Amino acid sequence: MGIGFFSAFFLSLMADYAYPLIEKNREARLRKSIYTVLPETKTYHLVNNENNIYKGLNKDSIGTGYAFVAEGGGYQGIIKIMIGIDILKKKISGLKILENVETPGLGSKISSDKFQNQFIGKLLNKPIEYILNKNPQAPFEIQAITGATISTRAVVNIVNKRIQEVKSIPE
Repeated sequence: MGIGFFSAFFLSLMADYAYPLIEKNREARLRKSIYTVLPETKTYHLVNNENNIYKGLNKDSIGTGYAFVAEGGGYQGIIKIMIGIDILKKKISGLKILENVETPGLGSKISSDKFQNQFIGKLLNKPIEYILNKNPQAPFEIQAITGATISTRAVVNIVNKRIQEVKSIPE
């Protein structure tokens, strides 16, 4: 009984110590991902606290776009994505997978630059679609990851759903 009590006490102390460090690292990753998905941005600020939408500004304090987090279910768990949209061009300016627990070697390829970069430049007026075993022909298509169709579908669905939600929020 004493060992159990001591172990529980020690673990709670470690959790209290680690939590602020974990949050600090999470904030740093969030900040870095905003600059990644909004490449023209020099600074940003939170414009919608309820929906966690950030507005990027260039060096002249002119809006460059919006960045926001999207999340949903993947093959093995939750996928968290940072999406950037260019306000003027009405396109996706960047996409960064923040967290995933997809199958190592297959589904985890959603974190590769090759996969994520396919979303850059996609127009916001048509949902993104994925295709299998051939090169994308239409401007709204991306190529699915071979052997990871479920993970690909999950990312596409998460992105499409969140973009529609953000588009419906009044400015």
